[in-house]
Amino acid sequence: MKFMQRSAARAKVDEEKKLEKRLISESQWRAVYADGVISKERPKSRVVYEPSYLQMPKDEGGSSAYIGRRSFKAFNKQTDQVNAEIESQFRDQQTEQEEEKMATDDVAMAKSLAGIKRDPEVVSLRERNSRSKRSRV
Repeated sequence: MKFMQRSAARAKVDEEKKLEKRLISESQWRAVYADGVISKERPKSRVVYEPSYLQMPKDEGGSSAYIGRRSFKAFNKQTDQVNAEIESQFRDQQTEQEEEKMATDDVAMAKSLAGIKRDPEVVSLRERNSRSKRSRV
């Protein structure tokens, strides 16, 4: 039948066009390397990650403290109030943690200072200075 012949001819023509396009594209886009060898392994990433010098605030969970809704130029006052409360709580926690790190009780301070040996030369210099100050007065 004639329609079968036409469809077979059309399929053959389509295959020839595809083959021709593939051959043309392969011949035009050939990569030539200096050593002539194309590496089949994956190319190494040339991206360099550098740490940021910006301090990003974080809460106890390790995530950012500023997650959630935002208000642009005080458009949403309720959101601004909530964010201000969260910020103040976060700052209070940070100051408390810093104070706890720096705080030492009297007993611990006495123990740490009791273990320090005094240099006799430094002690004698202090005594001389204190004597000279007394004699001037």
